[in-house]
Amino acid sequence: MKQSSDIALVEQLVAGQERALSALMDAYRGRLRAFMMRSLPQEEDVESLVQEVFLKVWLNRATLDKGRPFEAYLFTVAKHIVIDHLRKLVHKRRFIQDAMASPQSMEQSASEVIEYDELKSKVEAAVLQMPEKRRRIFVMHRFEGKKIQRDCPVLGY
Repeated sequence: MKQSSDIALVEQLVAGQERALSALMDAYRGRLRAFMMRSLPQEEDVESLVQEVFLKVWLNRATLDKGRPFEAYLFTVAKHIVIDHLRKLVHKRRFIQDAMASPQSMEQSASEVIEYDELKSKVEAAVLQMPEKRRRIFVMHRFEGKKIQRDCPVLGY
């Protein structure tokens, strides 16, 4: 499409005329579709993304610069939409991979937590069975990180 007719259509578009958007869609849909098909792995995504490009143009029509080439603006919008779409695909694939891998790691983590809790209960029960002086030394050494000979002379050791 000639730049002069683009300028007239962009002026109409900025004024809110839907006919101008339809004319621009008719003029650029094929090239835009071809551009996006080269960049996207699945063809079924292309048509909805082309629609998204024109929706974005319509929503941002008030900010269009009539002095700049519309085609460059349109393909810049398309490029950003393609990049966002590919980014979403990558995140979706990662999420699916993590979800597929996580049942094992979740089971392992859950079993480790259960084993830890059981072991902790056994240690606490054993510590409670100790004589008072030994229990105090054990707690100070194991849980408070104190050295028996240096930090526990009060206890007689």
